[in-house]
Amino acid sequence: MQSDLLAGSRSRLVAPMAPRVALPQAPGRLTPAVHLEDSEYLVLVPSLASLPERDLGSPVGSVALQRQLLLAAVDYLFFGV
Repeated sequence: MQSDLLAGSRSRLVAPMAPRVALPQAPGRLTPAVHLEDSEYLVLVPSLASLPERDLGSPVGSVALQRQLLLAAVDYLFFGV
């Protein structure tokens, strides 16, 4: 997961995603499940990181429709709510 809001910057804040079947015991609130191109993935919010833009590939889809779920995970990580 990455955003292009920092288009003028050389880095991006990203959250890795993994196929849900690869992590069946992942904690729910911090790893929300999202759908992308007919597959289910877990967004690994505790692994948020800043990466150089040059290290990232091209976007393959969007999880913007699941914004509330993702924001809830970030709120829980940083604020415990």
